[in-house]
Amino acid sequence: LEQWRGVFGSETDFAYNFIEETGQLSEIPKWAQSYFDYESYAHSLNVGGDFSFVRHNCRTYVFSNY
Repeated sequence: LEQWRGVFGSETDFAYNFIEETGQLSEIPKWAQSYFDYESYAHSLNVGGDFSFVRHNCRTYVFSNY
């Protein structure tokens, strides 16, 4: 069952938004948060099957797969 998550400029933009929404980095010190690799995280979300990304007209459409 796919669930609509929104439209973003890129997969990386979605990953950044998702991390902010869920507060997943909140226990990491602020100085260390700047080293987080959102691009790799977005790739992992896609490859892991949790999310699907569809690129169309320079926009990224995101669906959750759970």
